[in-house]
Amino acid sequence: PGRIAGLLEAHSEINQVLEQVLNLSNSRSENIYIFAGTNNSTAPYQPVRNESGEIVEVKTTGSAGNINGVIGENIQIKMNINGEDVFERGENLFDVAIKIRDELRSGNSDSLREDLIRLNTVSEKLINTQSIIGSRMNRVAAAGTRAENDILSFTEYLSKTEDVDAAQAIMDYQQELVTLQASLQAGSRLLYP
Repeated sequence: PGRIAGLLEAHSEINQVLEQVLNLSNSRSENIYIFAGTNNSTAPYQPVRNESGEIVEVKTTGSAGNINGVIGENIQIKMNINGEDVFERGENLFDVAIKIRDELRSGNSDSLREDLIRLNTVSEKLINTQSIIGSRMNRVAAAGTRAENDILSFTEYLSKTEDVDAAQAIMDYQQELVTLQASLQAGSRLLYP
């Protein structure tokens, strides 16, 4: 009886985790879905539920396509992470979680071991994706620093050649700094999911 209660509790926890992953997969930043690729006006993942409300399948409405941004002269960087790369490619996170939940319910420990190994593979993929996001954020930060230094250099040059009003130059610099900080904050939102 204790083992059965523990399995049912684990089954319930997996359902909660599955719901959280589904909510994260449909996360929005302002008016776009983060993991929807180029089809970012529509939620990329739709659950199919059984009569008791449990998720039995997760269908995608499209989560591929790269969104590139320019961070320097002739330098582009992929600005998004596709849901396809995070949730579907290789081991499908939704399918693995659903299978683990169902195996906990049925008590099928042999298949459960195999699927926990598959879940570990998915976990490694998520860690690698986090690393990719981190490296992209570093590139954007470096480009921002270069841009900031260029602004200072050009402002100084312009001031020397045209005797620009120092107050106006400082205001322009502050405006560019606010833009850079907003870009970095948007990038940091991608890191959290």
